[in-house]
Amino acid sequence: WLGILEISTGKLTAANAGHEYPALKTGDGKFELYNDKHGFVVGGLPGMKYKEYEIQMEKDSTIFVYTDGLSEASDEELMAACKSFEEYLVEQVIKSTKETLVPKDEDEDNAYMKLFGDTLYQEYAKLVSENSNLGIAKMLYESMKRDT
Repeated sequence: WLGILEISTGKLTAANAGHEYPALKTGDGKFELYNDKHGFVVGGLPGMKYKEYEIQMEKDSTIFVYTDGLSEASDEELMAACKSFEEYLVEQVIKSTKETLVPKDEDEDNAYMKLFGDTLYQEYAKLVSENSNLGIAKMLYESMKRDT
């Protein structure tokens, strides 16, 4: 799967070479699978051409692309992947909040944050995800779970 996002317009141009359907989180927080057209696996046939398609991404939407290893995962493995994704989203919110609240020159003078900032944000995100009921992982898990 390959996609190119035009940030200024939200237009995502993509092609799928045999991967699973991407999951979209809309601006209102709902998850859905985007049923794109799958092409043949990359490298399977010489000279294979792939059809591209476009998705108009809404403001505050997110796309989640994963390999078939995720769709073949056990329920526990799938939930662990969804929790990991939730932690990543929380980490991005923490980093974005810091960039908004902490003056850039103040942040650049902090040697501790230069060395350990990313690790600190990852640990904060993990704690928030584990100790609050955000529900992001559960919503993603439910939208991706296979009928058994």
